[in-house]
Amino acid sequence: MAAVRQTVRLALVAAAQILPPRQRAAFVLCDVLDQPGAEAAAVLGVSVGALKSLLQRARARLEQQTVADEELAEPTDERTRLVLDRYMAAFEQSDMAAIGRLLADDAILEMTGTTTGLSGKETCVPFIVTQAIGQAGDWRMVPLHANGQLAVAAYHLGDGETYRPFAIVVLATTLTHLTRISLFAEPTLFSRFGLPPTISAGHRLGTGT
Repeated sequence: MAAVRQTVRLALVAAAQILPPRQRAAFVLCDVLDQPGAEAAAVLGVSVGALKSLLQRARARLEQQTVADEELAEPTDERTRLVLDRYMAAFEQSDMAAIGRLLADDAILEMTGTTTGLSGKETCVPFIVTQAIGQAGDWRMVPLHANGQLAVAAYHLGDGETYRPFAIVVLATTLTHLTRISLFAEPTLFSRFGLPPTISAGHRLGTGT
């Protein structure tokens, strides 16, 4: 099992580094989030046949890619988990300064199923300020592991005092910074992690697996 987990981690690192956006999205949806083919195709706005083609090309490219062990940021490393904790706290507290400190200079932000793909801290930060961060209390973040990869379930405050599913966010990190934020704004994914359909403002969930 340890060898299998290592192979998955290496593939995830390589996917973040070398795959084009649509191939990477297909790989993460199917091989990380374990989304059924028809549902993954719908998220990407493609046919099942096109999804299979994207996934085939992604897997073939990853088989040819070698990533050294020293490039891995293990999800179980306390320093890596601290990066995740800082990300969640920054969003829940609407702390844009903390987000800016957390992002690597070459960080990438992408939203699967849309044309939004931003590269570099100087580009990502203004987008997060205007389109995402909101006010303190607007977001509730629940930590997850998605096939060995760090992730969070992002709930957004709707009418009244109820948080509703917004996106599963898969994160790529170093031991100190976020290098990629990939949003999968598909509420049906939440049930695959055993997450509730809503969270009341006074309720706090534990860590997912």
